[in-house]
Amino acid sequence: MKHELSEQEIKELVETVKRAVPYADNDPIWNEYDGELDSARVRASFAKRILEEYYAEQAQEKETL
Repeated sequence: MKHELSEQEIKELVETVKRAVPYADNDPIWNEYDGELDSARVRASFAKRILEEYYAEQAQEKETL
């Protein structure tokens, strides 16, 4: 799925990542169904993933030009 983000959306995602430490992809917390998740860290984790995918797509597009 291609991500099309505006400058404002990118800024908001970056700010979300700065507010809390994202969970690592292999953090055991992702496998706990009754665990206590820190909602700020979860938002930061998803924002980080979106930004990583967006920048990876941008790099691929530049390589194909």
